[in-house]
Amino acid sequence: MDNEWIIAFLIGILTAFLSEYLLYLFKTRIYEKRFVRRRFKKILGTYSHKDGTVEIVHLRSNYFQAIGKEKNGTVWISNLQYLGNTVFVGVYDWKPTSNLNDWGEHHLHVLPSGDISVIWINKSIDIESRGRLIWKKLANYGK
Repeated sequence: MDNEWIIAFLIGILTAFLSEYLLYLFKTRIYEKRFVRRRFKKILGTYSHKDGTVEIVHLRSNYFQAIGKEKNGTVWISNLQYLGNTVFVGVYDWKPTSNLNDWGEHHLHVLPSGDISVIWINKSIDIESRGRLIWKKLANYGK
């Protein structure tokens, strides 16, 4: 009698793990690819601004990454989170000409035209600079 109870208990645990794994697969493989990415399809792509270009790629769920390449050779990566409506916020890290890592913040607002309005704050050891610019949409991603 005890062996039957142990076997039933183990089968129950195995079933619980299997159902959790199937739910995880559905969420990551099917739901995100078909619905979440379709929702953000208009945001993904390449943008240009007066100092260079920015490429926005989808990571997972409501997380994105913006990879910027400035005309002066500076490359930065910003990890963005979609907050709802048309607003993104993110923190980025970049290495300018010095060996010190500077960092900053992005606040993005998607405009009805598809362009993105950006407010940025660059921070380093003793300097903080702020600015605004518009990222103009160049190309879309997706199918």
